[in-house]
Amino acid sequence: MKLPIGYDNFEDLRNNQCYYVDKTDIIFDMMSQGRHYFLSRPKRFGKSLLVSTIQCLLEGKKELFKGLHIEDKWDWSKKTPVVKIGFTGDYKHPNDLEDDLNKQMKALEEEHGAKIRDSSTPTYRFERIVRHLHEQTGEQVSVLIDDYDYPYFNHFMNTEDLELAEKNHDYIDGFYDTIKYCSESEDVGFIFVTGVVGFSHACPLRGGLDNLLDINAYEIYGNICGFTDHEIDSVFAKEIKTLDRDKIRHWYSGYSWNNGEEKLYNPYDILHLLDTQKFDDWWFQKETPTFMYKKLLKQGIFNLENIEDDEYRKLSDGSTSYGTRHRDMISFDLELFTTKSILFQLGYLTICQKEPTDTLPQYYLRFSNLYVRNGVYKRLLDILSGDTDKAIDQGKTLIDLLAKNNFDEFEKKLHSYFANSPHKHYKKTSIIDYCHSLLLTTLYALNAYYTHNAYAHNEEFYVDTRPIPLLHAGQVFILKFKAPIVFGDENEKKIKKEEDIIDTMKEMKESSFLEKYKELKEPIHLLIIVFDREARHIDRLVHESIHT
Repeated sequence: MKLPIGYDNFEDLRNNQCYYVDKTDIIFDMMSQGRHYFLSRPKRFGKSLLVSTIQCLLEGKKELFKGLHIEDKWDWSKKTPVVKIGFTGDYKHPNDLEDDLNKQMKALEEEHGAKIRDSSTPTYRFERIVRHLHEQTGEQVSVLIDDYDYPYFNHFMNTEDLELAEKNHDYIDGFYDTIKYCSESEDVGFIFVTGVVGFSHACPLRGGLDNLLDINAYEIYGNICGFTDHEIDSVFAKEIKTLDRDKIRHWYSGYSWNNGEEKLYNPYDILHLLDTQKFDDWWFQKETPTFMYKKLLKQGIFNLENIEDDEYRKLSDGSTSYGTRHRDMISFDLELFTTKSILFQLGYLTICQKEPTDTLPQYYLRFSNLYVRNGVYKRLLDILSGDTDKAIDQGKTLIDLLAKNNFDEFEKKLHSYFANSPHKHYKKTSIIDYCHSLLLTTLYALNAYYTHNAYAHNEEFYVDTRPIPLLHAGQVFILKFKAPIVFGDENEKKIKKEEDIIDTMKEMKESSFLEKYKELKEPIHLLIIVFDREARHIDRLVHESIHT
């Protein structure tokens, strides 16, 4: 059997003796329950293969489903005419989308023997094709749309051409209106639509195909795309023998679109891992739109520490935030959208927990897996530092100096690291926030930053910046940035500055924040990185060690 790399056509996959992870049990349940569905998943997650599988099923190609769950359950005596539309073009020019739709309509006309004027609009041609098939077969036509949002979303992510993206958005909205009209006139029966962008109020489907059932939050359909642990172990048992199974899980597992309990793998990652027998960021290499990072910098966001949901997070106004609402996760507007929603829809964030409330459920989001987290921070580090490789090398040096307890040299190297980093970003945030973000991003990129939500309950640690806990070489290092604000003459400033630093160290030693680390029974080093606000650089490093 061959690995199905590059196969998004079900018939080709089956005819070429490729492995197939059987999803027909979920497909059967879905198609037995209703007839108008919408599914969103990140790119390269198996949506196109799913659409192709459904098409072959509707067309009654029984021989392709031999040995699969659905083989003895589907009514093969009934064949349904299918109109499938997909979007893969660049759509860089105003007429590209219309031209592409006309080409697709022409191909469908030739396939089904429908004679329609070439000068007609795509919407008219679609309507006539559907009517022709309905009259010819006496059956309602099934409509499958793959990557419905590609003409505007993908174009915008890659070019930031808002004007053309909006035109494509409005044009495709009108086309989907026609599909809804055909559905209401009984010419169209089953409809299945896929995309990346969720079914939110700004989605063009809301204007046209607002009768679709969004199945993304339905637990029974959560595994319709992607591989489960059981599927990997059973289908790819031969190929997986030579690989470290725990490492595979550590690197690639984590995706979830329902309650966060069963974790999924991206098929693109797993297939390339099995083919090359090499651990790498396969999917991330293909799906890293620069627009997302540019948007973060424009908003003055230099680290994503708060993007992931704590069990509960105390906000600056004293209120608490419990996870994320579903509508906030899927909201998208070409001009107005949140960082969290775009990261979730692109596949960088995923659901780790679903929590019921008195009203609507709340979802806790995390980075999808280890390498996605590291990849995001490496890309952000490249923008912040100007040179990722150099920054990572400097980061390794800093960590090694901490391990050796060479704090004097650590201070010198840290001062040099910040001094040689690009200054252009300082205007968008305070220098202390920038330097904190740069160090934090470096540690994330090295997978050295130890995270948990213990500090969420310690309001005092929100002064200046959050502490950075680092576990390395059998030791615990807690790094805290501090920029004392003092007034008076030079002597008074010096005294007050010293008092502020002493108070900060006392707070660190007495805070419940340390309890989690004391349980490790390892040496704990508290480091205060003191910033001089006027001089805009590190003033000095203050440290104390606690032996538990």
